[in-house]
Amino acid sequence: MRDLLNLLDNLTESRGLSARNSGEVYSRGDTADDKIEFQSLTFYPKVGSYETPEATMAAFEKVQKQVEHPIEIINQPNAGLRAFGIAAFDTAVGTRYLAKFTKDIKPVRTQNTFFQTKDIPGQFSQTDARGSKEKAGYKPSDVLTNFKSQTPESILAQIGAKFGEGFLSISNTVGLKDFSSILLPELV
Repeated sequence: MRDLLNLLDNLTESRGLSARNSGEVYSRGDTADDKIEFQSLTFYPKVGSYETPEATMAAFEKVQKQVEHPIEIINQPNAGLRAFGIAAFDTAVGTRYLAKFTKDIKPVRTQNTFFQTKDIPGQFSQTDARGSKEKAGYKPSDVLTNFKSQTPESILAQIGAKFGEGFLSISNTVGLKDFSSILLPELV
């Protein structure tokens, strides 16, 4: 029961590489070729956005020349995406760079959602507990369908929809029938 309560208290979605530390490993198998190590995530500009799409692309091209290595573009830039982030990974064959364009860069680093695991080409996943949770399909976005103005009852209904009504029956037998007294943070 404590585990379920902790889950309900901590319903937050990953921020991707914005919240990761250099040296974290991602894997898709057991060989050296199946592992990549996160090194850095750099935002351009550091905060905000470029004035025009042309300025955005000029900045990207400048970075491309500085790294002297191909940068894989994860999403196509367009007129509304006037900032970008570049992630660097160490791999068995050298450094791999990935770029993702976005509307703007927020001043608080972890408010920028960059490079969720699904954005990293090659089906890599984290090798720590977060990666195990992700592989098992237990991220909030894998279970819940509505993230705004949640109540304990609405969360339970979504959990029941994901895992089947049998889950709710089991929950009720261990005393989880009434969640009305539990205060949950509002998800926005």
